[in-house]
Amino acid sequence: TYDGLKAMDPHGFSGHVDTIFHEMTHAEYFNFIVKDYSYPDTKLHKIITSEVIPWIEKNESGLEEADMDFNISNGISEWQGYFVGTVVNEIIQDLKSLEKYNGFDEETGEITITKYLKKQALVLNKEEFSKFVLHKIYQSGYWTKDYWVRVRPGFDVKAFAFTPTVSVEPSELKKLGFKESWWKALWDHFEYYTKAHDNISDLCQWMADHSMKRHALKKVRDKYWDSIHLAKEEKEAEDQTNPDFTGINQ
Repeated sequence: TYDGLKAMDPHGFSGHVDTIFHEMTHAEYFNFIVKDYSYPDTKLHKIITSEVIPWIEKNESGLEEADMDFNISNGISEWQGYFVGTVVNEIIQDLKSLEKYNGFDEETGEITITKYLKKQALVLNKEEFSKFVLHKIYQSGYWTKDYWVRVRPGFDVKAFAFTPTVSVEPSELKKLGFKESWWKALWDHFEYYTKAHDNISDLCQWMADHSMKRHALKKVRDKYWDSIHLAKEEKEAEDQTNPDFTGINQ
């Protein structure tokens, strides 16, 4: 399980999880996708056979005719496997970051109120503050992108032939006519079966509503919110009782 892997290796468990998904994707490809097991499988398989494979045949000169079908199938499986594994790792890293910026100590599990959260407690109502909060650094630029856009593993063309070739980096793929829609096709298939969150904002909302840590978080946050707002109310009441007449002309 996820928690079991984390307990065995707190710092490297995410690598184990994405490797598991990578390997499971190989089994999924050969046992379900190429056999058109379901509509999502058929949909992805059609794109692969009618669009991706012709692109590979056009751009990979190292393929040997006798082994072409076998190597292309393995290569497609690796492409999908690396995509899925990288997506899973990205989600796990975001989850860990969200916990960190919401005051969770990865080592001890303690919950603290960070400097950023102290500011948020003054502008959010009690219910909003009691949940996982999306830090401002994740509310613009790169972090607002969906996972299928953020994730671009290299297309290792060595997987398609026994003869040595080079790995094509994501930045070069567009120049070779590699379509964005093919990445989206991989994501659509993955999202259909895993119900994965589209981006870090969606992930944060899910954590706010479903994380097993949300109750402990609420307990700490409610206590802090009550204390600072009580202090604020007491200060305002004191100011009204003892008004400061400095600057008023007699």
